[in-house]
This record gives sequence, structure tokens and C-alpha cells, in this order.
Amino acid sequence: MATFNSKKRKRAEKRSGCSQKKTKYQRDQHVSCCPGAEEPTPVQDQWNTFTIMADVLQTFEEYGKEAYLFNKQLEKGFSTPDFLANQHEVDPTIWQEVTNILIKVHRHFSLDFSTLCLAVNYLARYISQRQLKATILKPLGATCLYLATKVMARKRPSAEDFLELFGDGNYTPAYIAYVEKNLMCQLDYRLQGPTIDFFLEYFSLIRASSEKCSSINITRAANALTAARGIAALAMTKYDFHLYAPSLLAQCCLKAAGQIFGYNTANEEGPP
Repeated sequence: MATFNSKKRKRAEKRSGCSQKKTKYQRDQHVSCCPGAEEPTPVQDQWNTFTIMADVLQTFEEYGKEAYLFNKQLEKGFSTPDFLANQHEVDPTIWQEVTNILIKVHRHFSLDFSTLCLAVNYLARYISQRQLKATILKPLGATCLYLATKVMARKRPSAEDFLELFGDGNYTPAYIAYVEKNLMCQLDYRLQGPTIDFFLEYFSLIRASSEKCSSINITRAANALTAARGIAALAMTKYDFHLYAPSLLAQCCLKAAGQIFGYNTANEEGPP
């Protein structure tokens, strides 16, 4: 009788063990099929400027809307959508070649993205007013970028180190200084204006300043802004993209960046 009860107890324990294993297996299946949301990793790049978010958001909440309306009003006066229309030697291919060099030099010195945008704006505005030989575009581009560093950068490289990256011994500090004077005169000394980078930051900060915005969404906004700057840099090398206003192109770049990361940008606010 005792032997019978012992066997019965073992069979019961065996059935109980199988039941527990089955439950654990089902639980594992449930976990693997429904994973939790992972926090995005911040993009490590010199164009990621959302590092001191608290200070940035406080300033944005106080002055962001007014700054946007002010720059939106100035936007048309600083845009030159058809700047190659009257050029005989400078074509979209040469434009792309020179702007690619500007991007490489800009990245080498880890300059702020707004510096690059301002330099390209100088170059386009100058070209729209004067016919140039193709050989002049490269030193003119170098001058535009160096002038932009004076306007935007707290620290800038020496003229010698800067010009060395353009690979031409004829580009001396004295020559660039001469071109710079001519450039500023041609631009009517209007050296600060709205560029695509301002609008990229504005639309990104709208998303990050939302009351319901979590730290995860702030990281997503920072990542999307960083990627959008890369997309905008590529767009600046293509003449056809200059047909669009910077504020419109900024929204397109941010939307494309969000799609690359798989972020939902359908409900983001656009300009008034």
C-alpha cells in the first residue's frame, strides 16, 4: 500500500512539473512576442547640439515663437533660388564640387552647422549678383566659409591652417582678405540672416518642448535633428534644392530623418 502511494505521489509531482514547464514556456513566448519599448541611443556626432536641453528649452519657451516669426519674415530677402541662372561657366556640377569641399573643411574643424549654412548662403547670394569664372568659385567658397567662422564661431582656425585644406598654394591670407572685402561689399554687409539650420532647430524644439514630451522623445528629437542636418548638407550641394525656401526644406529634412529612424512624425507642428 505504501509502495502504491509513493508511485502515485511521484506521478502527481511529474504532472505538476510538466505543468510548470509549460507555463514558463508560454510566459517566455509572451515576452519575446511583445518586447518593451527601448530607449533610443543618442547619436554621437558634432552636429548633435541638444546637449544642454534645460537651458535651450527655457530660452525657446520665452523667445522661440517671436524668433521664428522674425526670421520667417526675413527669409525671402536672404534666399536666391535661381542663383546660377545668369552664369556661363559655373554650373550645378561645379557648385556641387565646391560645396562638398566646404562640408569636408567644416567637418574637419568641427564647426557649428550654422556656420556651414551661412557660408553657403553667402556663396549663393554673391553668385546671383556677379558672373564668375569657374576657377574663382573655390577660393570664393573658402572665403565665404572663413567669413562665416568670424561671424558664428567662438574659436576659429588660423587662416594658414584653414587654407591648407583647400589644397592650393595660391590661396594666401592676404588674397583671402582681399576677396573677403569684396564679398562683404557685394553682400551689402548683411552677414547674418535666417538659414535652414535655424528652422531645423525651431521645429525640433517644438517637438522637444511639448508638455507630454518624455526623455525618450527628447533623444529622438535630437537624433532626428542631427540626421536632418546631414540631409540638409547633402541638399545644399544640389542646385535644384535651393529652389525651396529654407523653412520648407527644413521640415522635409526632419521628416526624412524621422522616417530613417522609424520615428512617428505625422503629428508634428508645421509653420503658421
